[in-house]
Amino acid sequence: MSGNPGANVSIDVTPDEATLIIAALRQFEPFWPSDMDALTHAELLAGIRSAVDGVTARLSS
Repeated sequence: MSGNPGANVSIDVTPDEATLIIAALRQFEPFWPSDMDALTHAELLAGIRSAVDGVTARLSS
């Protein structure tokens, strides 16, 4: 995956798909460090989003 902002891909999801994605991400929340502040938490979620976007792009090409 690239850290280049130009490499990001946006995807449209339905409300049901968004709910499913959020539920899946929350499954990992107990494993996140308890000392993680809000900014680090947001960066982690952004990294996950970037990874999901990258996989989606590779699958569609």
